[in-house]
Amino acid sequence: MAERSPKEVVDTRIRNRIMEYLQLVSSAAQQKDYQRRVPDVNVPTELICSWEDWMPVEEGAQEFAPPVYSAEECEAIERYGCTWGAVAAATPEAMPSLEEFIGTSEWERLKQAAEDALNVFQRRGVFEET
Repeated sequence: MAERSPKEVVDTRIRNRIMEYLQLVSSAAQQKDYQRRVPDVNVPTELICSWEDWMPVEEGAQEFAPPVYSAEECEAIERYGCTWGAVAAATPEAMPSLEEFIGTSEWERLKQAAEDALNVFQRRGVFEET
């Protein structure tokens, strides 16, 4: 197996964290479990704000490119990001509780977009991080 560059290792780890994020957003059960385990956290706020942990803040901060990301995964990230932006803009700054958020049109849009993106990423699965 060819040795990977440090950048490729970091990009792989980010890709895997994006998949974990998409799994959480696409699962009401995981969200409820998260809320149960960390009751002081507002999970809807986490769903919105955590996306920014993995996305570039400034131009060129993160490249989504082969071999770590397929063309389909890059498109999935872009589509999810568009939906995320619309949902983030449509939700209040002081997010409701998880119980109030689940089932809203914003939650449904975000959940469906996360499922769609996750399905694309799952074709190649989680990558080894070393």
